[in-house]
Amino acid sequence: MTTDTLNRPLTESECALVAQYHKLIYCVIKDCHLPNDAAADGEAALGLILAAQRYVQSEELQKYCFSTIAYSSMRAALLRQHRQIVHQPVMLSLDEELPSGTTLYELIPSVSGEEAA
Repeated sequence: MTTDTLNRPLTESECALVAQYHKLIYCVIKDCHLPNDAAADGEAALGLILAAQRYVQSEELQKYCFSTIAYSSMRAALLRQHRQIVHQPVMLSLDEELPSGTTLYELIPSVSGEEAA
């Protein structure tokens, strides 16, 4: 998809497909075992819109059922989003208290071999 495709309004036939199959979003989210939240809804909806645009523009895709194309597109969008979230680095502070009451800084040995702090 090009940025032109993403930025243009949907045609009537694309809108009809999106409206007809919007409930498929919740099936895909459930099948992917992801929480049904606004981020997942939005990402799946974007996948549905892109599937509708591709489907209407491509005669090759029209030999398949639209729900198959839409499901695949939404699933890929959701899994791509999930992968980005999972692989996001986590920032830790050395001053953060652990359940034991110590901080991460206190666990780091000093250069001389003695405990820090």
